[in-house]
Amino acid sequence: PFKRITSNKWKERLIATCLEHKVAVYSPHTTWDAVNGGLSDWLASPFEFEAVEPLAPSAPELTRTEFSHHVTVFCPLALSDKCQEIISRCRAEIVSTAKLETLVKFSALARRRFLEELESGLNETNSYYSIYERGPIPPKGCGTGRFGKLKSPITLGEAVNKIKALVGMPQIRIALQRGKTLDSPVGSVALVAGSGASVLRGVRADLYVTGEMLHHDLLEANHSGASVVLINHSDSERGYLSQFAQHLARHFGDTVSVSVAATDRDPITIV
Repeated sequence: PFKRITSNKWKERLIATCLEHKVAVYSPHTTWDAVNGGLSDWLASPFEFEAVEPLAPSAPELTRTEFSHHVTVFCPLALSDKCQEIISRCRAEIVSTAKLETLVKFSALARRRFLEELESGLNETNSYYSIYERGPIPPKGCGTGRFGKLKSPITLGEAVNKIKALVGMPQIRIALQRGKTLDSPVGSVALVAGSGASVLRGVRADLYVTGEMLHHDLLEANHSGASVVLINHSDSERGYLSQFAQHLARHFGDTVSVSVAATDRDPITIV
């Protein structure tokens, strides 16, 4: 998140321009990576799998039904122990803690019947906090990336052609596992949109599909039993925008006009 908006950096200048023209910016990036029918499932759609599952299922705390609200607290460092005691006393459960210079950030799950007591206690510490009601519990199958075993094996070359057809690119890059060729069979595929090295690390699959990966991560994958297809970071995501636009159009109907940027493209061009 931005701590300030100035004209020093291009992202900040972009946001400042949006603010100047009263344009709201909402980026449901990782949310749409994880949901059923979202970006990850789109990336997996060219393949005929027996079954598909997330590589990294939604965090267990997201499925906890006893908590009604999510709480974020920015507490003065000197009062962090007191803040933690207040949160625990009010039957809330801390799921993450981060130290930020002079502040400590707590993320917690809270019960509705203790909210008033929780707010009263936090006000005594001069903490900044936000409390919002949690959305629907994520259904089974949500999470980062996708893994599946194919109903019938295909060749690496066939897999590459399926991906190229999906993303609309004439060329994509592939790092072949040692001893493999484009005629080698593929029985399982693991996919992560964007930068997938951390999620794919250690996954047993014949083929990894992602947007980008560092040199040494590629070598590790190749020597651990997987060939790797690299699409480019944003090219592994951009093709989903047309489906996302259709989803928004169905949801909002005639009340909102939905369009997809025509000039947006990946910064990398192959020449």
